[in-house]
Amino acid sequence: VKAEQIDAVEIERGAEKLKMVRSTGDKNAWEIVEPYRAPAEASAVEGVVSALLRARPVAHPEAGGSPAARGLDPPSLKVTLRQGTDKASTVNLGDVSIGGSKGVVFVTTSARPKRTMAVSRGDLDALFKAQK
Repeated sequence: VKAEQIDAVEIERGAEKLKMVRSTGDKNAWEIVEPYRAPAEASAVEGVVSALLRARPVAHPEAGGSPAARGLDPPSLKVTLRQGTDKASTVNLGDVSIGGSKGVVFVTTSARPKRTMAVSRGDLDALFKAQK
């Protein structure tokens, strides 16, 4: 799947849900449709989509264990990318190791919900708010 084929992004953190869809009139624009309607910053949404599509598992001694032991049951953040109404993929994010962008984020996916993987935190920077 290519980034331009993604037409909806859903981000869930606990009971909070943010849903963004690609604008019908302008394929380079995004809008928030849940929990309210508003324009979305297209570069931020595209950054999240691109980051998730590029992310790859990395070797880590704590990967592969129980999802619950890595903060994935329940996950602290769920991001679902949708392509049309019938194709979707979710990445669940759990614990983040120390080390800033050199640390790892433990994840599972909708394709492999029981397999805990480590992904470089730097690969997912678009999902993390910069600390000031």
